[in-house]
Amino acid sequence: DPSEGIVRGRRFVHPKLGFTYTAPEGFILDNTAQALFGVKADGAQALRLDVVRASPDVPITDYLNSAWVEGIERHTIRQITINGLPAATAVARNEAWNFRLYVVRLHGDVYRFIFAAKHGGDGAERGFHDSMATFRPLDAAEAEIRPYRLKIVRVSSKDTIASLARRMAVAERKAELFRILNALSPDQRLKPGDLVKLVVD
Repeated sequence: DPSEGIVRGRRFVHPKLGFTYTAPEGFILDNTAQALFGVKADGAQALRLDVVRASPDVPITDYLNSAWVEGIERHTIRQITINGLPAATAVARNEAWNFRLYVVRLHGDVYRFIFAAKHGGDGAERGFHDSMATFRPLDAAEAEIRPYRLKIVRVSSKDTIASLARRMAVAERKAELFRILNALSPDQRLKPGDLVKLVVD
């Protein structure tokens, strides 16, 4: 449902809640009603973002002490600011993963980020830090973003799967998505006059 946020490549925009966020390089995002999930193509890094109602009287660091995630190293908890917003961060670990946690207060809610990297993952911490710097309130123009829509087009004699796929308003695997969307087998070709679906802005 677009009212629960819109994914544009690595960027997530939530007009109703009034924020935007961009995942680290190489992440693929999946939005659900419960949370935003992301995973890096090699499976060595992942993220989760959700939101909880929060009392303004509760210190932001207390949300990292609320048994939200097991294995938090208490000495790593510190209060920070992200784009002028009160926030806090900490580290947690288990046998297979390192976790970088962030909580950010915005519009009376607390946004909770879990970034996970398999042990030995190089450069993950910097990517998570840079990604958090993109979390900010939406401006009025950004709040007007609309979800993608389907458009029906008639195939011309000059069209190919590749040329039509290039018109798709998606970031990756355009030709693969075009074939799936139009129930085309890997070796099937288009015929002039066929009607096909495109994902467009």
